[in-house]
Amino acid sequence: MTFAFDSLQQEKVWRIIEQVNDAWLNKNYQPLESLLHENMQIVDADLNVLGDGRDACIRSYRDFVENANIGDFEVSDPKVNAFDQTAIAEYEFSIQYTMQEKHYGEKGKDVFVLTFEQKHWQAIWRMMQSVESE
Repeated sequence: MTFAFDSLQQEKVWRIIEQVNDAWLNKNYQPLESLLHENMQIVDADLNVLGDGRDACIRSYRDFVENANIGDFEVSDPKVNAFDQTAIAEYEFSIQYTMQEKHYGEKGKDVFVLTFEQKHWQAIWRMMQSVESE
């Protein structure tokens, strides 16, 4: 799905988020090496650290995707704010998946913080917030 933003900088930031999601959804983890900052962290809604460092975060994506059969993943209502070398991107998501023969459906929000270093954007922090589970 294509979303419209007010500035080219916002579009560039959003494209990074799309590339991150495309990478893990397609089990193509190599692009995450350049899309995620070496100090990347993934946290839950209570700010508990789920992944600390790029390698741990990639492993987190890989562990989920390798153990789940994803039926559907949709993104809606994206928002991007960019300020010099820092950007915040958020969106709502819904995901349907099966894991260990049990079906799950979740709706929630992802919030990413990105940093602009060496002429490109990288995700450095992600908060996952599940607001509804089936």
